Amino acid sequence: MTKGLRPMARKNVHLSIETATAMNVGRRKDRQPLLLRIDAERAWQAGIAFYQGDEVVWLADHIPAEYIRVDGV
Repeated sequence: MTKGLRPMARKNVHLSIETATAMNVGRRKDRQPLLLRIDAERAWQAGIAFYQGDEVVWLADHIPAEYIRVDGV
């Protein structure tokens, strides 16, 4: 996690505004996914760009590690 979130094979990092959606997407790869909380307001204030994908999905080019925390759902 030292490098933050990167898009890997996709063009952008996909972020959900809903916990249930994030967990459902995570279960595609792991039966017990971790929920990562992004301090989006602080990241945005620092110049990280966010793009609206749809009603519940936001996109970013990269999320540095200092804006991410693991959340115990």
